[in-house]
Amino acid sequence: MMTSHRRAEADAQLKVDLVRTKSAVQPEFAELSAARSIGPSFGAGLGVELTVELGVGLDALSATDWDALFPDHPDSFENVRLTQACGMDGFDFRLILVRQGPTVVLAIPTFVSTFDISSLAEGRWRGLLRRTARVFPRLLRPRLCGIGLVEGEWGSIGVRTGLDTATASAAWTLATETLTVHAKNSRAHLLVLLDIAPRILNEIPKAYLDGFSHVSTSPCAQVPLPFSHVDEYVSSLSRSTRQGLRRKLRANAQVRIERTSDPSLHLPRMIELYEQTVARSPVVLGVQRHAYFERVGREVPGVQFVLYFVGDELLAFNVLIARGRVLIDKYFCMDAEAGRKHSLYFVSWMENIRHGIEEGFRVYHAGPGAHDTKCHLGSRFIRTATLFRHQSPVVHGVLKRLAKIAVKDTSTTGVDADMERTPMVPAPRTGAV
Repeated sequence: MMTSHRRAEADAQLKVDLVRTKSAVQPEFAELSAARSIGPSFGAGLGVELTVELGVGLDALSATDWDALFPDHPDSFENVRLTQACGMDGFDFRLILVRQGPTVVLAIPTFVSTFDISSLAEGRWRGLLRRTARVFPRLLRPRLCGIGLVEGEWGSIGVRTGLDTATASAAWTLATETLTVHAKNSRAHLLVLLDIAPRILNEIPKAYLDGFSHVSTSPCAQVPLPFSHVDEYVSSLSRSTRQGLRRKLRANAQVRIERTSDPSLHLPRMIELYEQTVARSPVVLGVQRHAYFERVGREVPGVQFVLYFVGDELLAFNVLIARGRVLIDKYFCMDAEAGRKHSLYFVSWMENIRHGIEEGFRVYHAGPGAHDTKCHLGSRFIRTATLFRHQSPVVHGVLKRLAKIAVKDTSTTGVDADMERTPMVPAPRTGAV
């Protein structure tokens, strides 16, 4: 919600006309559209029109627009589009676009869903919050309107480079007011900026962020690959880490690794492993439908599946996506007991490092979670921020207090040496340079 001071500035600069229309994509949904004429402050007294639209999914955006607006985001246009096209139970994906003439200058991906806040807590706090949620469901299982990419590597907002200050300010005003109306129409009481990278956070007007509070998020891990051979990578690690890796790899030499772009024969088992991994994850916001795994190899460039067998039994799989010289570890799912027994986390990690070096990748992006383990394995980290604001100041104060005392800090959480890479809030594992 905009402050009165910010609204006064906006009203002085822009004349606003929000119009409710029917969606041309899905008629059962209401779509917002708005048109604003920018006044003399935009050069030589000539009016420059900005328009805003709230569309379904990424239908109104092209791959060229995506690359221009999200140049350093690890997820490709095709992968984000596929995720939203397959859909997720309980989610409504929308995209706010601000155009200057035909050119998209600002793109804000949004989603509406409900979220169980107790899943962010641990120990006795989780049990207490779950019991409390039965009495106060709107407090601890709120309907939220989020900015970000569910199942994306991190959240982002697309901003066209080279915008002058006045145009950028007007575009943000138009977009944030549209977001406020969308949240209200969706009956969402909680606004969330999900896993936003620092560069993007700095693009958001400071006035809009007034009243938002922070909650802990896990940074994304990346491993630079300047090595000519996997042995050079191993030599760059500490002595104890080197010894542990070599011991695990020797003990599990019987693990058979297969690479394929068509895993259809193994798809039922892969879905089973994915669902098991999601069930073990402490924090889940969005679960991929089966159709995603059926289609991703055909529709997203650079996808490869890596399958891990002992005997004839599939115990784990990786979904990897090559984007330029970055190798993105999108999903790693495994059988919990057998996976730990055969150290498949480390077997798969070393296989991905080996493949990345041999294929000339510059970065292996391993994503969020398992901070201490990944630190020992040579990762650097990209921190993200999740911010929230409840429309009720009283409820916001309660949630802010809970975030401080009950929500676990996942930014530097260590894990057991054989903990699998489980899908956390956006569930994947990737990155960008």
